[in-house]
Amino acid sequence: MRKRASGTSRFLVIFLVGGTFVLIAGIAWVASVLAGRALQAVREDAAPAVAAPSTPPTPPTPPAPRPITPPVEEPDLRKAYEEAQARLEKNLSDAQKTLASAQEILRVGGAVRPPVKLSGPGAAYTEMARKARVQGIVLLEATIDREGRVRDTRVLKGLPMGLNESARDAVHRWRFRPASRDGEAVPVYFTVMVEFKLP
Repeated sequence: MRKRASGTSRFLVIFLVGGTFVLIAGIAWVASVLAGRALQAVREDAAPAVAAPSTPPTPPTPPAPRPITPPVEEPDLRKAYEEAQARLEKNLSDAQKTLASAQEILRVGGAVRPPVKLSGPGAAYTEMARKARVQGIVLLEATIDREGRVRDTRVLKGLPMGLNESARDAVHRWRFRPASRDGEAVPVYFTVMVEFKLP
């Protein structure tokens, strides 16, 4: 039993001596680190002041802030698309009006020779007008451009039961040799007659 007790006490003594050594070494290391930092602080305080440069350094330019855009949802896209489309249509309409006013549309007569019809279908009877046996003439004022195409029509004298629309549809498909003034093609207003006659 004594042998066992003496082995244990030796182990305890070795353990305590070793632990004390490790503890002292740790304390010494921490002390040396703290002393080194204190010495460095003293050196920095004792260093002579460096003369300031004649011009102050410019501070770094901060980056430009990026605009924050809210997330775009489908209704916003649709609304933006519709607004853009409306603006484009308005601009197109304005441009067409400006172009039309820039191209003076003349009346036939004097130095302005009339256009000559080259081709085009006849006007179709509507079923209602055929049953009612409506007959007569639709008188239209057509705007004919420099290429001989009908750009617009206006009813001067009409007939009922859809015959005015039928006459306008037919005249819009007609092609003309353009009107001319001094040998040059010009846009004109030209009166066109469309006859509706039943056998």
